[in-house]
Amino acid sequence: MRRLGTIETMAERYDLPLGNIPVEHREVPVFQNPRLRSAMGKARRRGDKQWIELHRFLARDPEKLKSTLAHEIAHVIAGIGSGHNAHWRRIAQSLGDTGNRCYTQAEGESIGIVRKTKLVAVCEGCGKEIHKARAYPRGRTYTHKGCGGNFRMIR
Repeated sequence: MRRLGTIETMAERYDLPLGNIPVEHREVPVFQNPRLRSAMGKARRRGDKQWIELHRFLARDPEKLKSTLAHEIAHVIAGIGSGHNAHWRRIAQSLGDTGNRCYTQAEGESIGIVRKTKLVAVCEGCGKEIHKARAYPRGRTYTHKGCGGNFRMIR
């Protein structure tokens, strides 16, 4: 991973409102992670250390980088385990983000993130296919919320 700076330096570089970022979070490091496969960015925590990882291809699109950076900074401020709840959404919006989850496979592919997936399950009720990088654990029954049918595992 390559260090890009801190939340403070990245916020200044991409014109994020620094006044909305608490002082205690400004020194959190930001890295470029070439190994991210299914996300444009991740806010991480191990013990009392926190950091942000951004996909290397985000450099190709500064607007997506700015949006992803605001999204991940909101996770750091709200608490990494808080997910995308209302508290996180308010913080993300105060940083100039939409407050929505931003990664879709199409968005990732638009900047070059290609996720390798395989067919892992098919709904016996409606035929919906589930494509994932890894198979679901065996020995459990998975029900399709859409139609109520059971998924048949392929691999």
